[in-house]
Amino acid sequence: MTTPTEFGSAALQYFPVPRWLQDYKNQAAAILEKTPVPTEDQENWRYSDIGSFHLDNFKPSSGIVCTDDGWQPEFLSDDISVVKVYNDICVANTENSGQGGIQILNLSDHADGIDWASIDPRDLTLVKEAVRTHLSPKEGDSFFELLAKTFVKTPLLLYIPSGYQQELPIAVIHRLQNLSTDVSKVVTAEGDSLTGEAYFPSLTVVAGSGAKVKVLDILISDEASYLVVPRTGLQAGEGAELAYEQLQILGDTSYHYGHQYGFVAENGVIDSFSVSLGAHMSRTETSSVLAERGATSKLYSLYFATGNQIKDMRTYQDHLAPHTKSELIFKGAVDDQARSVYTGLIHMAKGAVRSEASQTNRNLVLSEDAGADSVPNLSIEENDVKCSHASAVGPIDKELSFYLESKGIEPLVAEKLITLGFFQDLLDSAPMKELNEYIYNTIANKL
Repeated sequence: MTTPTEFGSAALQYFPVPRWLQDYKNQAAAILEKTPVPTEDQENWRYSDIGSFHLDNFKPSSGIVCTDDGWQPEFLSDDISVVKVYNDICVANTENSGQGGIQILNLSDHADGIDWASIDPRDLTLVKEAVRTHLSPKEGDSFFELLAKTFVKTPLLLYIPSGYQQELPIAVIHRLQNLSTDVSKVVTAEGDSLTGEAYFPSLTVVAGSGAKVKVLDILISDEASYLVVPRTGLQAGEGAELAYEQLQILGDTSYHYGHQYGFVAENGVIDSFSVSLGAHMSRTETSSVLAERGATSKLYSLYFATGNQIKDMRTYQDHLAPHTKSELIFKGAVDDQARSVYTGLIHMAKGAVRSEASQTNRNLVLSEDAGADSVPNLSIEENDVKCSHASAVGPIDKELSFYLESKGIEPLVAEKLITLGFFQDLLDSAPMKELNEYIYNTIANKL
């Protein structure tokens, strides 16, 4: 197999997929060719570090032989069902990862499209729309969304049928490994003109009416440099409860541009928690559409950056129906020369009466050379609603630090305890607790 060296439409021939999927990819490629790489001159990228990103430093990944070496993160317990995706191409354990009609499908394995007869008739419209929305490109998609839709290889569909409820989480692990022994194929965050591989993880989760499910989504890599552009679609049907947690622990020289969008039907709930600890540059765009009466979304995020890491978060809470509710809490800390930026928008559409939305972003700045920006926004078209937003950027509370030191605690230890305490309430609110110990210890070891 010849490895493609550019991101033009000609590169699509190097990794064949079923024709129905190729049609989506061709459509995305056509729009991508007309869409320039973003720059810091664009408002949406003004606070970011897109200037240090060079697409020429990367290439679409080549295929690998599909083998499962049995690897699994030590921080996952044995009773959690696991689906493993190796280097964006090899998918393992789908047959053992669900019960009660749960389906985990690698859509690239379906030459004739999805077997819709296997989907509960009550969920058919929801599932079809979820797949179409996730794969179909449209004018106005961002550059990185189009890139991901063009070069997706293994789009996964996790379907939970109406009425089925599962308490134990299902984990999807995207593991990236540098299989080349040629060090010239590794790109550094300092901008050396070397060649790293690009990966485009894709996951759609659909919970039918009254279903209940918990999903862990883990992005992990070695220390080689990658371009990673994941897309996650979350669809909660009527009265469904969908809990989703993503842990991003890519190597510190990788570039990560993630997209997560949620759609919540009548009286449904999406409870989402994202944790960003890895990558040199990590940008995540998160949107939640509360489409029908009584829909609820909870968007929580924890980020921690050291060295010259950059964390960039963009959120959109879109209330389209009456009596909907959304809560957003993003908390982060930056140390050394690291930076973070948060930009969020609450939109209350006309007709979204008696809806409520809150948006909170708090940041700890742990060194003089670190920095954080926070830009909350409101767009309100309806009078009978409740909206609030709050943001804070600052150093550790000196009075609290002084109090701990007065009890005989060393200054550096006091700073560590305060920082860990800053995140504790967010960890306590996480929809799943399986990763909390790992997250806590990882931050503690970096302080």
